[in-house]
Amino acid sequence: KKSVKKEKKQIPPPPPRPPFSSNRSGHIVERSLPTTKTPVKKMLNQKRKNQTNDAKKRGSKKKKTNDGRFLNLKFGQLYLAPEKPPIHLILAHPRPRVLAKLWPILSQLAVTQVIILNAARTEKQYWYSDRSCLKEKLRIPLLAEGLQQGGHTCMPIVHVQRYFKPFINEKLDHLLPENSYRLLCDLGRHPSVRDIVKQQCDDDGINGKQPRPVVIAIGPEGGWTQYEVESLKSKGFTSVSLGPIIMRVDVACIAAVTIVAEHLYHLKKKNSDKESKIAIENEEESKVIDDAVSTTVTMGRGLESAATDKRNS
Repeated sequence: KKSVKKEKKQIPPPPPRPPFSSNRSGHIVERSLPTTKTPVKKMLNQKRKNQTNDAKKRGSKKKKTNDGRFLNLKFGQLYLAPEKPPIHLILAHPRPRVLAKLWPILSQLAVTQVIILNAARTEKQYWYSDRSCLKEKLRIPLLAEGLQQGGHTCMPIVHVQRYFKPFINEKLDHLLPENSYRLLCDLGRHPSVRDIVKQQCDDDGINGKQPRPVVIAIGPEGGWTQYEVESLKSKGFTSVSLGPIIMRVDVACIAAVTIVAEHLYHLKKKNSDKESKIAIENEEESKVIDDAVSTTVTMGRGLESAATDKRNS
């Protein structure tokens, strides 16, 4: 009989043990790394040193927590958001879901005040739906979300007016600023919002004034009625158009507010550039005057010293 040698199966070596493993109870136990400085550990140490050096250059602080770990605090330059444009919005109550979507957008666009108004073509059940987030506890988180996106800190002021006629006759002049441009977005052949706002901003820029507040009134899905248009015009509103396309309420709000905000930002920047230019010119004039005064003083002192030397001689 031939002897058959049994080949021994080669068992592969066990994999390296991870730095973290779990015991029988399921808790994670941290294992210490080997003390020998492997190339990987050298690389990690060098990376940590570079990070600490970069943090020292940028201006950071290393703080130790209660569990023994370290927390790096970096101090950088804060982003300053632009000033809010003085825009006030009168909005007829749209569909509840549309209004809930508009809250973060309006706060992101830095609208100063929002007035939710009842109109003849607004359905009554809209006022009793929680989906519109008219309640303060439902509205504030959505407004805060828009503030975070836009980098603003002042939340829009919100007023809810369920009756049209008392609002027009009694409350409109108290809630809105006096010297304001009042624009009524309506269907029909009217001058565009861009032309009206640009003309008014140009007039303020020529006179060297700060931009006046702008009030925008946007109606419901079906538009304003004839009585509502006449009553708003009696309070100083001017009919304007957003173009020949019939828009929904949310699209019309975003378009109108964006157009007005763009022109107001441009006018503010123009006025600030003028003020800085005037300040630089005044500084240059004051420097010239100071130099002339100093030269005259030095000349006078030189003449006095020459006179005293002459007398002494």
